[in-house]
Amino acid sequence: MSFLIYNMNLRSISAADTYAARYLPFSIWRNHTVVLDPIADTVAQGRRIISVGQVITSEASGVAWWIRKGRDDHLVSLYPIVVPVIIAPLYLPAVHYLDLRGWDPMLLDYVARIMEKLVASLLATASVVLSFIS
Repeated sequence: MSFLIYNMNLRSISAADTYAARYLPFSIWRNHTVVLDPIADTVAQGRRIISVGQVITSEASGVAWWIRKGRDDHLVSLYPIVVPVIIAPLYLPAVHYLDLRGWDPMLLDYVARIMEKLVASLLATASVVLSFIS
């Protein structure tokens, strides 16, 4: 019942800090890496990726502030990657679907938004169930 309630609004999660988490499970399956290099343009959502040493004056500057240069100049998420790594196995059916249909960027975005909502709802539902049984 709680899973249904969490999905009733049919809206995707629109916070910028979730962009890397939205696409990272797909990249883990397809590119076998947790760095954002192969999917940086998708994660940036049309914004510029900052260069090393560049100062961001505001979040409205058109810069993908949630992407940073990491070790060996790889692009990494500003936010922890633990959850995308742990939930990556749940994305296997969606990855298989994209393998069959093609990895068109628009289709990837559509499937990623659906999976993000479903998996977030599943995690929230699991927390409700755990609170009731404990």
